[in-house]
Amino acid sequence: MSNLTISDKLAIASQMYAEESVLRAAISSVPYVGGALDIMFSSRGQSYIIRRIEGFIEELKEQVSHLEESKINHEFLETEEGFDLLVKAFNSSARTRQQEKLKLYARIIKESLTAGKEFEEEDAELYLT
Repeated sequence: MSNLTISDKLAIASQMYAEESVLRAAISSVPYVGGALDIMFSSRGQSYIIRRIEGFIEELKEQVSHLEESKINHEFLETEEGFDLLVKAFNSSARTRQQEKLKLYARIIKESLTAGKEFEEEDAELYLT
């Protein structure tokens, strides 16, 4: 399963949700928003999220590919702050269809990974917000 792409893994999760009729019925029973939630968690909604995350990943690849290896702060990736920032970037990317926002999110990550860049403790995360 480790050779699967993000798209494959999200598709599997979506399929698992689609097969859970009790859970789907419970979510669908939520007044006003249940149907929308069901769509979001089912394959149609997941395809939107997959497309957005793929767009973010492609943009991030493009931007990070211009960095020199020696300029990347690898330690940042191993910190709790780095983890939180990446999770927030992926979550934010999944929630927008605006390409300019995806580019901005990728730029925030790229700048956060650049050694020598000094941010106040929560700046990058605030920018994502």
